[in-house]
Amino acid sequence: MINKKVKKAVVLKLKMTALFLLLQLISVVFSKFLISPFITGDVYKDIEYYIAIIIMLPIVLFISKWGEFNFPNGFFRFEIDFGFFGKIIVVVFFYFLIFYCLTDFLNISGEKHSSEIINALNIGSVYVKVLLVFSICLAAPIIEEIFFRGWLISKLMMLDIDKNYIIITTSTLFMFSHMQYQNIFSYIYLFIMGFGLGYIRMKKGNILYCILAHSFLNFLAVFSWVY
Repeated sequence: MINKKVKKAVVLKLKMTALFLLLQLISVVFSKFLISPFITGDVYKDIEYYIAIIIMLPIVLFISKWGEFNFPNGFFRFEIDFGFFGKIIVVVFFYFLIFYCLTDFLNISGEKHSSEIINALNIGSVYVKVLLVFSICLAAPIIEEIFFRGWLISKLMMLDIDKNYIIITTSTLFMFSHMQYQNIFSYIYLFIMGFGLGYIRMKKGNILYCILAHSFLNFLAVFSWVY
């Protein structure tokens, strides 16, 4: 017999994953109708997904006010332990640097979507560049942390499930939510990233740290693509 808590956890994870995918789909549709008339050609195709993320942000924040998805107490607070946060920034920087060097050393070819972003950053207008940076460095971290380290972890903790199980499973879902990646190395990078963010969430109980760390990591990626 499967433990009832495990059953509830599986159903909850499927439900949250389905919601995440549904909101992505809705945002992509809105992107095609609302944004494509203003950004045409290959540049729009390169950044379509990231425009959809920007559209998805207010939808997620709106849903956050619904009863079932309302932020639990202490889930998000504008309180920072700067000593702890400083350690996070150092770890994030070296984590990115290690993977960046490994990618170069192993001669792993760049992801297709990364090349598309670089192309858009090079030939796109200032408007396109601002949309991309905002989407990657702010909108995406907020949305993903609300879902994976926020709602999902909070709901699983209510089931009194082992914390290691919660971190591992949410990290796995986070990894597979990035289907735009094309090699196993990228998925390893994402899993370890998700695991680290999950640990921070468990330790501090506040996803603000996770959002800022995620944002900084994405900023480093964008910076490496441009320079």
